Amino acid sequence: MEIDPHNAPFDQAEIARIGECIETVKTAVRQRSDLVRPEQMEFLGRKLDDMAAAATRMGRKDWINLAVGMLTNTIVGAALNPDAAKLLFRAAGEALSWVWGSTLQLLP
Repeated sequence: MEIDPHNAPFDQAEIARIGECIETVKTAVRQRSDLVRPEQMEFLGRKLDDMAAAATRMGRKDWINLAVGMLTNTIVGAALNPDAAKLLFRAAGEALSWVWGSTLQLLP
């Protein structure tokens, strides 16, 4: 059985970089306290941490699918308003663009 080259595991440097990018996303959202309440930020932080941890056990393609799904589910679960949702998608899109490349755009 051949491994899909697009779904290869992340190496340790990439896993560390994903963790750093997730922290960048958290910081970007946290700076907009006018859009995100503390309890929403706590929920969001937990979900983003889960997303970072998943990179240690999933292939790239699977992780990208999980990450996009988790971002969407987190917006619903945290009941983020549309401006906060856009902020989260933009921050994640900018920070993690190196993973999913130019083929995936979260917002127009």
